[in-house]
Amino acid sequence: MFTVGTHELKDRLPHYLRLVRQGMTLIVTDRGKPVAVVKPAQGDEAGDLTGQLAHLATEGEITLPRGQGFLAKPPSIKGSGKPLSELVREGRR
Repeated sequence: MFTVGTHELKDRLPHYLRLVRQGMTLIVTDRGKPVAVVKPAQGDEAGDLTGQLAHLATEGEITLPRGQGFLAKPPSIKGSGKPLSELVREGRR
């Protein structure tokens, strides 16, 4: 097992994911206190992520996103033809 702080993990995530792929287990700490364990996925865990997420959701461990999420195509914006500065002034009134 290996201990890593949250900031170090964020800054060097690809490095630590490589270590996990090689079989190492990481203990993630925040201000010196353990908050998470990152370990390699085992057998079915690696291939059945959707099933795992559904199982965790039914147990109330996680909440699955609803709707299309942030990856959906953004809505088209139809302009009014007015300059932005004028719209801002109107909004301030």
